[in-house]
Amino acid sequence: MPSSSLRFSAFNQTRCCQGLNLLLGLGLVVLLGLNAWASKPVATHTHKWQPASVHHTSLKSPTPAKPTGPVLTTPMELVKNPGAFLNKTVHFEGHFSSYTNLGLDFPEALRESKTHVGLLVFRGDVYPQYHIPLSELKLFVPRKGNEKLEELNPNDAVSIEGKVFATVLGDPWVDVVKLTKTSGAPAKEAPAAGK
Repeated sequence: MPSSSLRFSAFNQTRCCQGLNLLLGLGLVVLLGLNAWASKPVATHTHKWQPASVHHTSLKSPTPAKPTGPVLTTPMELVKNPGAFLNKTVHFEGHFSSYTNLGLDFPEALRESKTHVGLLVFRGDVYPQYHIPLSELKLFVPRKGNEKLEELNPNDAVSIEGKVFATVLGDPWVDVVKLTKTSGAPAKEAPAAGK
């Protein structure tokens, strides 16, 4: 019996010391926290109250923001930092790659395939050495009113103005407002007939 009571009292003493250490530690943390809080300067009000008739406030309407033109950028800059261009009108130049359905009918940034056409431009960092489409840049053109889209051929230089309406999946999604063919692709020689 004496050994079991000894073990029990030693256990109690250990637990008691641990509890005391915990309380002392918590007390020290609270004390330091209060000391830091107390050392902060107290905000004082320097503004004196005046009757409403003394206040001189202007009822002018704020000056309207001047309309700014589109942000000039490149397709690669749009892809590198799409969040910087969100809800902004952008203007860039590139080389037309192809029509695509990439991104159309995607629920989170919906542009329906019935009403829109997707476009791809080539990656500007490797063009013209390599013809790699920049699939990260989602370009959408309304079908209605853009019948001249059929005139675009791969490698045609294009000027695009549009609004970045989403950055879903970390990619810029652009509604094209203005698409202009700036120059045609170099003409390829047609094979001779009958040979």
